[in-house]
Amino acid sequence: MIISILSIMAKFERNMILSRQKEGIAIAKLKNLYRGRKVGTKETREKFFKKDRNQKILQYLNKGYRYNEISKIIGCSYSTINKVKNIQNEFQNK
Repeated sequence: MIISILSIMAKFERNMILSRQKEGIAIAKLKNLYRGRKVGTKETREKFFKKDRNQKILQYLNKGYRYNEISKIIGCSYSTINKVKNIQNEFQNK
């Protein structure tokens, strides 16, 4: 019974957070302070792959460095390194 009450309270609080967030975004849009990503501005894989940071990641991968070493050297996340590796494999398979 206590767990169900806590669950209901958590759902209520989450809904309150989301409504306050939407309200804040609406106010910021009225003041022209809110700028989200523009529609249709998704970065292509080629453009992502040509960035200097991603080229450095690729060089380190080809030299045999591990993900955690590359992450410390360049200061990027494991998912970025993995994305670069996957895009490289995609280009090689074409």
